Amino acid sequence: MPSSTSMDMIELMGGSPVPMASGETYSSLQQGIVDGAENTELALTVDGHQDLVKSYTYTEHQYSPDIYIISTKTWNKMTPEQQELLTQVIREAVEQNNQDVMAEEAKILDECVEKYGINLQEPDKDAFKEYAFKYYLSNPDNEKNWNMDIFNEITK
Repeated sequence: MPSSTSMDMIELMGGSPVPMASGETYSSLQQGIVDGAENTELALTVDGHQDLVKSYTYTEHQYSPDIYIISTKTWNKMTPEQQELLTQVIREAVEQNNQDVMAEEAKILDECVEKYGINLQEPDKDAFKEYAFKYYLSNPDNEKNWNMDIFNEITK
């Protein structure tokens, strides 16, 4: 099912979104049905798109969060010291994972530029923030439905 937020995002960036299964993207690029795909750096190489595309625009417009979940029952059985230790270990693991992912993404982009001749574009991210804010303002329910503390933190 297509995400209306993702569709709106692509439209606000000037594109014409065409929702499709990820397994259809390669052949759609190959046959010229679509002329671009919204993907991660890893998908660029794992899915073989580096053989088909001439450019990659590095916008960092979307992130997939890592979420750690523990049941309240299990959490409440832990001592405060165990809870603090688990919280600290998870924070450290997240930080290490973020560093590892960023290093891998940089390696993939370097390979795509050097080996496949892909033109790496890094646009003005302030413009993307402006478009995101425009989307936010387009829905009057956002202020009452969104946690404004989180929104303000994200838009700093």
